[in-house]
Amino acid sequence: MLMGEWEDREDADGSVAVEEETPEKEPRGSWRARLQGTLKEQTAKARSSVGHAGARAAQCPERMRDGAAQCSARMRDAQCPARIRDAQCPGRLRDAQCPARVKGVIPDRTSLKGAAVKASGAGIKAQTLFRRACIAAALAARKSCAGTNTTVALTATAACVGAAVPAARLALGCFTAGWLGRHAIAATESIRKAREMVALSKALSLPEEAPEAVVEAWAGRSFPISRSDTALVLIDMQTDFLSASGRLGGNYSKEQLEPLQRTLRNVEQLLSAARAAGLTIAHSRSHRYGAAVRRDLVSPLDEGYELCPEVRAKPGEIVVDKWTFGAFASTDLEAKLRARGVRRILLAGILTNVCIFATAVQAVDRFFRVCLVEDACGAFNHDWHRRAVSLIHEPQSKKGHHDSQGLYFGEVAFASDVEVALGKLP
Repeated sequence: MLMGEWEDREDADGSVAVEEETPEKEPRGSWRARLQGTLKEQTAKARSSVGHAGARAAQCPERMRDGAAQCSARMRDAQCPARIRDAQCPGRLRDAQCPARVKGVIPDRTSLKGAAVKASGAGIKAQTLFRRACIAAALAARKSCAGTNTTVALTATAACVGAAVPAARLALGCFTAGWLGRHAIAATESIRKAREMVALSKALSLPEEAPEAVVEAWAGRSFPISRSDTALVLIDMQTDFLSASGRLGGNYSKEQLEPLQRTLRNVEQLLSAARAAGLTIAHSRSHRYGAAVRRDLVSPLDEGYELCPEVRAKPGEIVVDKWTFGAFASTDLEAKLRARGVRRILLAGILTNVCIFATAVQAVDRFFRVCLVEDACGAFNHDWHRRAVSLIHEPQSKKGHHDSQGLYFGEVAFASDVEVALGKLP
């Protein structure tokens, strides 16, 4: 019974006793409903208070439920954002998961141009595969004669591909990127070279500026020369080829060597005139002895391999060592001549039917104009010499053939006519 409330009491005889005063009678059972409502209200308030407290504890690092509700520095690692474990903390992520600290895989992420490296957590094995694939891609670029920028780009491509594929296919993806990149570089180089040759061919077809002098060539033709764009190229004037004691000359008789001795004297005189006129001078030395390549002979200490003393190169003159018959295919002779502005070549040396002929063809392939100095060339057999000269000269001088200059394969002139023209250079 609640204080202050009225309650009906029945006596034994059925009469009703009233304590103190009798208020307005309330419906029977209403007090129970009021009591239940009050209890429900109090329970709801209590639950709400507990919920708010729990929510505040879950959201506020300073009031978390670990016995130290006001000290975030002492909260448990599993609940405290300031000290969360390495496996969940971006600032202290393990090396296998953190792109900013992948061990040695990509030393410089800026070269990837913003590519996101999605390192998987495969561990050290995946990292090792990744590193090896990047190195392989860089080596592929270097073997393709690529520059620094291309090498960096190819390595970055391999890295991005490797990061995008699963760890099991990482090495295959990177290898594919390197292979494709290498072939792309080769194709680009081929296209660049082809465009360069097209430009040279167009320049050759344009009307030429007035030359400083003109060499009178065979069949009424002519060969213009200028100090700035003409070079004298001497082929293989080495002791081994010209001397009876040489490695190659020793295999031939005195009669067969005699034409080469005349060639040596004519070359010596032509070289003197070209030097006096200020032309670019280039020499080739060959370590191709028949089918054998004698790289071991390439040394100034080997007197047989060296140029003959009468025509030995002076400081500032171009010297290349070749292992092919032609002087352009296995050397940087073209680049050296281009660097000096050379467009025309006076060609002399030995042997007419082998290295001279091959060099003439290779020079014309590169759009150099060629004039063979006939009596400053020689072979062990005069008939071989004559046939080689005919193949260089006659296709463009005979009727019925194309007569454009320098097509196949050059003009032919005597040394005396060349020396006269050199003497006219201002």
